[in-house]
Amino acid sequence: QDGLNRYGCSPIPRDVVALGSCTCSSASPRGAEGALRTLERLRESSEPNSTAAEIVREHRCQLRELLTINNEVDIAFTPSGTDVELLALALVRLRAFRQHGFRRIVNIVVGPTEVGSGTPLASAGRHYDSLVPSGESVTNGDPVCQQLADQTSVQTVDIRDDQGRMLDESLIDAMVTEMVGHAVDEGAHVLLHVVAHSKTGMHAPSLDCVGRIARNLNDDVSIVIDAAQGRISRQGLREVLGYGYMVILTGSKFYGGPPFAGCLLVPPRYQPKRGAAKSDGWPSGLEKYLTAVEMPESWDAVRAQLPGEINVGSILRWSAALAE
Repeated sequence: QDGLNRYGCSPIPRDVVALGSCTCSSASPRGAEGALRTLERLRESSEPNSTAAEIVREHRCQLRELLTINNEVDIAFTPSGTDVELLALALVRLRAFRQHGFRRIVNIVVGPTEVGSGTPLASAGRHYDSLVPSGESVTNGDPVCQQLADQTSVQTVDIRDDQGRMLDESLIDAMVTEMVGHAVDEGAHVLLHVVAHSKTGMHAPSLDCVGRIARNLNDDVSIVIDAAQGRISRQGLREVLGYGYMVILTGSKFYGGPPFAGCLLVPPRYQPKRGAAKSDGWPSGLEKYLTAVEMPESWDAVRAQLPGEINVGSILRWSAALAE
């Protein structure tokens, strides 16, 4: 009734003191103006699909320039930060398939209570809400793709004790190392989900630990850095991308854009090969979450599996975020 969402945020600018949020922020005048400019371009276009593709291309270039990311790293947009988990899982499945054919994936999520509430379900390849970006109603917890969900299991690593105190870094590193080693020994491919400055500012496991795991088990482990909070420097971002890790970002939170604007930064080792998506294990069901235009243009076979219509809301939210 008051026009605010559950986090007390508004979709339009408000004449109030804006408080920082680890989840979302009300739209600022600058962000709203950025979104309105994009909306006018779409409304005035005789070919909105082509215009949308041009806008997303501009978004990709602008984000690359702002974050000083080199051209080897692909940028894929998603309707929310949690949806990025599904995309990362799909890309890891492709990578694992290219190396060894279909194999079990163990998704190790570090600090599950420190990240988005839907992360554990999305990391398992399951719906984390009853309404998906396509507008369809689904059952929360059901598989997005039955085969992917059957192939994926999630293990979690708590980074606080029962009293809420942060565990010692060496203990977290040891737990993660043991879990990864055990999963690999059992023949699984591991997707290690690293939290880089969580909602309460925690980083775990240490990058030294992640580096050791990646060097020792390179073919059996994939790494994704959850930097969705945006509390990461450009130098730090370039460093982890240089190591070949995927990175989750959002345009909201620290950057101050509206909620539900996600992206995945994808180094070359995780990029789909041209013309090889469906046969190489691209899961069904992601068409409910992603659209073709949000994926990099070089991902031709992946784009062919996704709907051609545009997600106007996602494009407008990223326009507002980039204006910030």
